[in-house]
Amino acid sequence: MKRFFSTLICIIMVMAAFSSTLSAYAADYTLEIENGEIDDYGNITATIYISENSGIYYGSFKFIYNSSCFELGEIEVNQASTNGKITTQEDTENGVVTFTYSANDEGGCTYGGEFATLNMRLIATSEPVISFNLDMANMEDFEGNSLEATYKIAPIQVPQSFIVTEAVTALSQEATQRPITEQVSTEAEKQKEGGFFSTLWSVLKTAIIVLVVLILLIVISSFFTRRYFKRKRQRQKNDNLRQQAGNNSKDS
Repeated sequence: MKRFFSTLICIIMVMAAFSSTLSAYAADYTLEIENGEIDDYGNITATIYISENSGIYYGSFKFIYNSSCFELGEIEVNQASTNGKITTQEDTENGVVTFTYSANDEGGCTYGGEFATLNMRLIATSEPVISFNLDMANMEDFEGNSLEATYKIAPIQVPQSFIVTEAVTALSQEATQRPITEQVSTEAEKQKEGGFFSTLWSVLKTAIIVLVVLILLIVISSFFTRRYFKRKRQRQKNDNLRQQAGNNSKDS
């Protein structure tokens, strides 16, 4: 009986050692996000850490944020210490940053520490607690074995000054739209007033032109009328003189 228990204990110890060897060979790695505090301007840093790393050779993972609440700033990656090349691809419309890693040699990345830092700016949110996310990790070791990731996500406490309610959001949207409406209305009124003055000025110009033409016609007609009557009087005078001379000649 004692020999049986001794044999059983030996088998359990061997299996435990074997399983620990396997787990060490294909150990999962951990991706963790640590966040700084949000300052008065809404700035916050999100630092990605990697740990429990047995040797990542190639792969990628995604950093996800709410693009309606956050703006993405500068991204800093730890190229030197991670024994490889890190590239990033930004999709600010959907709030996704894709990190792709490729090791320099067969040993891969066994580094544990800071992997990358993202500088973000909080605009506004209706939630008192929010967080960034890590997802869609697809990492492999040098032999092509898939390595599963464990995620540790730290929540973010949102300062009260950045929390907005739906009513405040509606008022803000209304205030944003109101100047546009007022501006359109003002432009329409200006165009309307401009059209009225333009029409009035056109009428005045036409009246002035007609008046000038009439004055010119009156001056010209007056000139020719005076000349006509002057010649007529001269002819009558000449006729009278000839008639008088004729009468005188008869009398003599």
